Amino acid sequence: MTHFQNKLQNIIDQYFPSEYYRGGTYLTAIGILSALTSIFVKLLTPISVNRFPEAIMVITFLIALYQQRKHIKPGMTALLVATSIIMPILFFGINYIRDPYTAVKYMDLDKLLKLFMFVPVAWWLGGKLENWLKLVVVFFLGLLLAILMTPELYNISSILKNGQVPQLELRNHQHESIYFSVLVLPFIFFSIYLLKFKKYFLLACSVSMSIIGMLGVIILQTRATWVALFLAAIITLIIKLFLGKQTKPKLIAIVAFALLSITTFTIFNNSYHLRARLFAENKTIILFLKGNYAEIPYSSLGIRIHSWIEAKDWIAQKPWIGWGLWARADVIKTSNTLPDRIKEQYGHLHNSFIEIMIAYGIIGLLFLSLYFILITIISIKIHNIPIGYYSFFFITFYIIANCTESYIVMWNGVYILSIMFSLPFTMYLGFIEAQKNTSIPTQK
Repeated sequence: MTHFQNKLQNIIDQYFPSEYYRGGTYLTAIGILSALTSIFVKLLTPISVNRFPEAIMVITFLIALYQQRKHIKPGMTALLVATSIIMPILFFGINYIRDPYTAVKYMDLDKLLKLFMFVPVAWWLGGKLENWLKLVVVFFLGLLLAILMTPELYNISSILKNGQVPQLELRNHQHESIYFSVLVLPFIFFSIYLLKFKKYFLLACSVSMSIIGMLGVIILQTRATWVALFLAAIITLIIKLFLGKQTKPKLIAIVAFALLSITTFTIFNNSYHLRARLFAENKTIILFLKGNYAEIPYSSLGIRIHSWIEAKDWIAQKPWIGWGLWARADVIKTSNTLPDRIKEQYGHLHNSFIEIMIAYGIIGLLFLSLYFILITIISIKIHNIPIGYYSFFFITFYIIANCTESYIVMWNGVYILSIMFSLPFTMYLGFIEAQKNTSIPTQK
């Protein structure tokens, strides 16, 4: 090693260490920098710019993977990645034989593959929780800078007083809300660890992110994330209560449940606007449950339900392999029942699972189920209780939120997955390394 290479390796070992061998010094440095840069600039720059560091991150990962091919055994992850490449191509070929015009029109061959963007991110994190927390801090700083550059930020108080929802121009408030939702997780699940090991800087960052995150979730008033966060918290606390073998964790779960319930009740009881926002769709929900679809108004939830009903006939025509991703727009545009204003304003169905069925059929939905099962299995295998609960909470939250939004099939939803799922996967890589005797040299 040259003097510069030694210094660079020492910097990497000090600030971004690894439980396994990631690659040579220069390759590792480029991989880490590109991963952090891609996360930081995603919300600040157009696709033409932010794809560049993302591409470097993936390329360096593939180089590292090739260099260590003899030491890496393909598993369920590799099988699903291969399936995500082959399946859309195969389905496109079948649809092309049936109808070339619609097959080409609705074609999208890389959406499923992008769901695995967390894999290269996880590789460069080196199996360290602290590295992941630093990545989340980088995401937070990028989000904060993007918000500060938004002119509407400085009019938020007047917008809220008028009973409106602020738009931060990062997409729309429903999609912006998920960024803030995930900011609360590091403090909830890892604050005890950070305090125990005296990681005070990361602890302070986690506290700051939680405060900003909760403010963002409340201000942006997205019911999908409100409901998803609350239900995920309740379900996770119940699981912790029944699975916890020790008395102390059970007591913590009971206290946390009580505090969550009291805090939620207090916030909504003291805000007429928030209560009105939360319960605005009660009539729509009742009509839906009764099956009175024709009477459902074209409210926010009502529009979603009417579009789902339209999707039913499309799914019935190609139930197994679907039409292709971009058919979702034509479900609305070619409808004979939806009003023209709805056709003009909406281009997707606000339900990721229905959109996956439109795109890839029942087989695609099964693939997505295996995708979430993979993360669940990985989270169980590493035998790390906080990360296990973290993964369970986030998966529960994400599944519920995607019932009335389309995060999974949108770039920002994939972006969030690349951050959140990189934690259990990088810890899994570190766990595998600890469990085996390998001929790969330890990174010094």
